[in-house]
Amino acid sequence: MKEQTAVEWLVEYCERENWSMPNHIIDIAKEMEKEQMKNAYHDDRPSLSYFESGKAFEEYYNENYEAQETN
Repeated sequence: MKEQTAVEWLVEYCERENWSMPNHIIDIAKEMEKEQMKNAYHDDRPSLSYFESGKAFEEYYNENYEAQETN
């Protein structure tokens, strides 16, 4: 089962409440959230180079979040 980010939860909530939000705003929020997650992932692995950490994060993110994105 894939995990859900806070932005994805908010988007689902807005959809249930019939609130509309422009797709480009959702995309920007998702990118901002992903960047914050990447920075936290990197900070938690000081023994890895930034490149190694970034590659490891992309694998982690794709396994846990990417498949459920629909925008």
